[in-house]
Amino acid sequence: MKKRLPPWFESELDISPIQFEKQATAWLSSLTHKLKDITVEHDKKIKSHDGEYQIDIYCQFEMFGGDFKVLVECKRHKNPIKRDVVQLLHGKLESIGAHKGFIVATTGFQKGAIQYATQHGIALVRIIDGEAIYETKSTEDTPVPIDLPQFAGEIFSYSDADCYNTKLLTEEYISSLDEEMRI
Repeated sequence: MKKRLPPWFESELDISPIQFEKQATAWLSSLTHKLKDITVEHDKKIKSHDGEYQIDIYCQFEMFGGDFKVLVECKRHKNPIKRDVVQLLHGKLESIGAHKGFIVATTGFQKGAIQYATQHGIALVRIIDGEAIYETKSTEDTPVPIDLPQFAGEIFSYSDADCYNTKLLTEEYISSLDEEMRI
């Protein structure tokens, strides 16, 4: 059975770059029933006043009579994501005029990255093996249910008490993503 890791640990997830980005795209696409005129695009180039940006996943939808833009950066690193990666996404959000940013990673996040992201409304998601969401109190080996998703996500944030919080993200528990988008 797989176990959950603290947010700063390296992941042992075996996932291809294409599988990784498609999973993140699928999570956003699953919001189509809740949002009006939602489009989700993979590998989009966006021009801004200060240059052109390549965005791993771009999401746009209509709400309250306006268009909302969401940028998602997918990071497949060996080490925990650092604060400067979150700062770069924050700069892209401001330059492009996007309303929300996500970093989806195969690794954890350093404490400074989680704190900065929480302060600036950027969601951090670590993709994990779906078996890691199954927990049991049994002292004996128990079979893992066969209906677990192949991959799941953990959304990280920091609280004022200097500790981190996590929320589960799967296609069944998409409400965590709704909360992160402030919908």
